[in-house]
Amino acid sequence: MVAALLPSGAVNTLGGDLHVATRRGRTSSRSRATAPRVRRAALVLALVLVGACGAKGGGSTGAGPFALACDSADTAQKSTMFCVRTDSRNGDALVVDLDRLPITSGASRAAAGPAGTYQTVCDSTVTPQKSDFGCVRLHTGTGEVVVLRLSELPHWPR
Repeated sequence: MVAALLPSGAVNTLGGDLHVATRRGRTSSRSRATAPRVRRAALVLALVLVGACGAKGGGSTGAGPFALACDSADTAQKSTMFCVRTDSRNGDALVVDLDRLPITSGASRAAAGPAGTYQTVCDSTVTPQKSDFGCVRLHTGTGEVVVLRLSELPHWPR
């Protein structure tokens, strides 16, 4: 939202033209009657925007306390994917040892839960000789992490 300060001192937060009639430094009765409506409309708009932002994120989707971040470290000779699991309740961060994780075989369906129960993070590793693509899945409630074997996952659309 862009706010513009008008010469009369009024603030235009609605993006359109706001006409305030002034006479010798005083606002007219018409603009004084309109000002509360404009403020009320700006307040309603701000509340709608805050409500929409709060509904998109902020834990309202049922996501648990764990989050996963992965990225690859690439050089000309070697490329390795690294992941960190964070507990958002206390900030505890752990490096995930991808070589010791269980690997899915076949479909990756697990126990159902509310939206936000699972998070999948994928990344590619690239060197001049080889490139690879891998994904890991996190259960945001328990912190369990598994490697997804992409070659065995069903394809979509079928």
